[in-house]
Amino acid sequence: MVFELYNARNSPLVVQLYKETERGKVSKAQYIERITRMEFEAIRATNEFYRTFWLPHVLAKKLPTDPSIWHSSASDRYEDWIAGLKLQQSGYPYDSYGADYSKLLRQVQRKGRLR
Repeated sequence: MVFELYNARNSPLVVQLYKETERGKVSKAQYIERITRMEFEAIRATNEFYRTFWLPHVLAKKLPTDPSIWHSSASDRYEDWIAGLKLQQSGYPYDSYGADYSKLLRQVQRKGRLR
């Protein structure tokens, strides 16, 4: 939930990215990189929230916590984080955001805005 709140702050940037994509100014690789950079910043903010607010709170109350759900193992650098995702051979982010990009272009092409 905290991550999604931080990620929601990216909404204006996502709208801008959609508009640029609709105009044909963004490649699939650029689209994926820009979206994942936004998500990475939300991960960093979530981790910071965990370290500075949540962790001290639960430790003071002697409550359990699971650092993994707070992205506490995420790298401090985007390049390291994204490289780790590539090593996992998982579909995220390439399959999901690549599909989003393709879907957006199909919608635009149906409306006749992009040729």
